[in-house]
Amino acid sequence: VMMCGTGDGFVKGSARSCRGVSIHDALGRCHDLLEDFGGDDFAAGLTLREENVAAFQDCFDAAVGEAARKAETTWAAPLDFDAQIALDDLASGRFWAVLRQFAPHGPDNLAPVFATMGVDVVGNPRVVGRESQHLKLHVRAAGGPGRVFEAIGYRMGDRLAEVQALVRLGHRLDLAFQVEENVYRGERSLQLKLKDLRAAA
Repeated sequence: VMMCGTGDGFVKGSARSCRGVSIHDALGRCHDLLEDFGGDDFAAGLTLREENVAAFQDCFDAAVGEAARKAETTWAAPLDFDAQIALDDLASGRFWAVLRQFAPHGPDNLAPVFATMGVDVVGNPRVVGRESQHLKLHVRAAGGPGRVFEAIGYRMGDRLAEVQALVRLGHRLDLAFQVEENVYRGERSLQLKLKDLRAAA
């Protein structure tokens, strides 16, 4: 939920949701703290008094958390990939040196899709692009100080709320991706081109 004060003692906000979680139902669970709300399962608007903001946040987080736990079976849908790899292995220069020998990729030589399981999200996922259509996040191997990789999901911006909900609930992610080299201001780095993601088991 994004909220801002109106200067007259009220706060207005807007909310977006993810598959499996009805934002309208979650707001309905907190209706006694709201002056007004409306929308549908995926997007809604709301108005409340400033003094109710903290209580609303607690109520809303609880409602979304309950709905999200019920939706975990949807989030755990199978990933489609060619081979599984650990991020720590991907960090080695040897991996990229071998992988790029299989280029160029095209219709008759598709780039392989890898999967890595149970990664930690570092920082805040966000959307990028002129129309906020791409999902961007940073990930690293679970539980360690390992290398952080940038992951970009082209045309996956509509899954931002889903990822944010999973992170908020303490889930790690399973990712399916292709590996590409990104060159920015002369610096080369490996980037994960996301194909799919889900809540880790």
